[in-house]
Amino acid sequence: MRLTHRRRPHSRGLTVVVVLVCLIIITIMAGAVLKAGLTQREQVKAQEHRLQAEWLAESGLQRALARLTADPGYKGETWEVPARDLDSADDALVAITVEPARGGAHGRTVRVQADYPRDPTRRARHSRVIDIEPGSLQ
Repeated sequence: MRLTHRRRPHSRGLTVVVVLVCLIIITIMAGAVLKAGLTQREQVKAQEHRLQAEWLAESGLQRALARLTADPGYKGETWEVPARDLDSADDALVAITVEPARGGAHGRTVRVQADYPRDPTRRARHSRVIDIEPGSLQ
C-alpha cells in the first residue's frame, strides 16, 4: 500500500498571496527610496543654482567697478554669460545698473541682479547693491 501526501489546494493559494504581498511591499519601499533620491538631487541642483547666482552677482559688481574705473560715464549693461563660459549646460543673465547716489551725493549706486539659469522656472536670482564714494575708484 502506498501512501500519497496531498497538499491542500488553499496552501498553494496562500503561498501565492504571501509572495504577492512581499513583492508589493518591496515595490513600495523601492519607490520611496527612489523618490527620496530624486528629491535630494533636486535640492542639490537648486543649491548649485543659488551659489552660481551669488558668484555671478559678485562678478557683475567687479565688472561694473572695472568699467567705472575705465569710463566714469558707465551706466550699466545687461551681461549675457554663455553656458560654455560657465562650463555648464545653462546660460546666465546679469543686469548691471549704475545710478547717481541718493540724497544728492556725488557718489554712485551700483545694482546687480544675476539670474542662473535664465529659464524662469528653474532659476536662482541673487542681487547686490553697493554705494561708491566719489574718488574711491581711482
